[in-house]
Amino acid sequence: SNNDKFVKLAGPLELSNPITDSFSNIKVQAVKLYRKVEVYQWNEKIKNGNATYEKVWDEALVSSSSFLESEGHENPTEVSYYSELQYPDLVKIGNYILTSDLLNSLDYNAEILEYPDAIQLPEGFSLDGKYITNSVDKENPQIGDVRISYSYYYGTSLSILGKQINNGYLTKYEEKDQDLTKVVPGIQNVEVLLDETILANKDWNFIFRILGLISLCLSIAFLSDFLATVKGFRRVFRKFLKQYHILISFSFGILLSMFCISLSWIFYLFAFGLTLLLLSI
Repeated sequence: SNNDKFVKLAGPLELSNPITDSFSNIKVQAVKLYRKVEVYQWNEKIKNGNATYEKVWDEALVSSSSFLESEGHENPTEVSYYSELQYPDLVKIGNYILTSDLLNSLDYNAEILEYPDAIQLPEGFSLDGKYITNSVDKENPQIGDVRISYSYYYGTSLSILGKQINNGYLTKYEEKDQDLTKVVPGIQNVEVLLDETILANKDWNFIFRILGLISLCLSIAFLSDFLATVKGFRRVFRKFLKQYHILISFSFGILLSMFCISLSWIFYLFAFGLTLLLLSI
């Protein structure tokens, strides 16, 4: 069995069926389809203790109960329709079935801008360009109105770095807390793709270590100057600081450096990174 093994492959996509949206019943031949539901609502902005209010389209419901001036700026607390990400029943490359966590890494590359004339919408909804809305006056929507739009990813082939599970499914692959997953459009050289992914992980690790080294140097310099200029320290601990302030600065720098380096390791080797972080604190 090749379960839990690293897999590199590239090939044409096979979709089991078009995606049929449950709201509008439109059918899209795509790898994934996102229905975005926005609600017309009040939005509060506070500056210098003063609140101003504007009407905006927002995908998330905005609670008006915490507004400084909630009266006259009431937002709906629920809606009948919500955003939803949808997939075909099966998305395959060869004998491999791609899981949703792999497909989620693909950016949307198309929108539905026009709808078929025969589209059947729920009562009260009508078309407005790329939107489906229940606004009676589309130029002057009311608080609580809803508009819906669609984005999707369409492609004919993919190149993938992933992990096989459940005898034929492909999912994300992590090794020593390094995410080696890669999903890119088209058919590419997967060996080159792997090298680029490993190099990118090393680059980030190198950047965090350089930041740690810089913080070490800066902390030694700045803390040494700080301790030398603070009057209270100079008076009470003059002799102690004269003998040991370099050691104190160096120790503080080591801890600060460990803190920065631990942030890097947390992404790649969580247990080790967390241990460094706790030691630095």
